[in-house]
Order: sequence, then structure tokens, then C-alpha cells
Amino acid sequence: MKRDITWHLEEWKKSHRRKPLILNGARQVGKTYSLKHFGKSFYEKMAYFNFEKDVILSQYELGYKWSREGQHSSQYGLCPG
Repeated sequence: MKRDITWHLEEWKKSHRRKPLILNGARQVGKTYSLKHFGKSFYEKMAYFNFEKDVILSQYELGYKWSREGQHSSQYGLCPG
């Protein structure tokens, strides 16, 4: 299934200045499916983090930008491996 977000993910991949991808949004709209499908389609390896379901990551508040000190972030992240 091709979703509207696929185009945005492909543009992120093409960017030479891209940073780790953080995807935040409403529940039950296909974020997990879209990220995992994109990762499998375009990368040999990837790291996927769910900040709601992971016990350790869920301790961090949602909505902060990624930082080395606290590693705060939004709900989902994808880092090409």
C-alpha cells in the first residue's frame, strides 16, 4: 500500500543533510507500517525505536528534539544502519 507519507520519506532519504528521522502523529494512522516498510524497502539495516512501548525510552517526555545529553525525542525513530 502506497501512503502519502512515502513521498516525504523518500525526500528525506535523498537529502544530503538528513538527520535521524523522528515521526510523531495521531494514533492508528499507519506510522509504524510506513516506517518499517520504508526501512525494509530502502535499507539493508535499520534501527527502529518506539518511545511509547519501550519501557526505558518511555521514561523520556515526548516532543523534545533528539540530543546527545538526554536523547529526548518524539514517538518513533528510524536511523539507517
